[in-house]
Amino acid sequence: MRSIRYAGTVLAILFLFNMSAAAAEKKEFTAKTDPDGVQRVEILAGSYFFDPNYIIVKVNVPVELKIRKEPGVIPHDIVLKAWN
Repeated sequence: MRSIRYAGTVLAILFLFNMSAAAAEKKEFTAKTDPDGVQRVEILAGSYFFDPNYIIVKVNVPVELKIRKEPGVIPHDIVLKAWN
């Protein structure tokens, strides 16, 4: 009986993992340069997601990020890596 319960738990975890992986699809955004020479990107931070979650910008062109957070209790962090 214990092995059946264990198998059911494992299946439930795998199902939830699969569902979260499917929800984490790549949402790509390519920034356009505005007339003032700045690339602007708006990002929505929600419960376990950022939309878009993949951003493409031009090198050596200023970028302005505007980040909004959905209401909720999940904290969010933004990490930017500068490539030299």
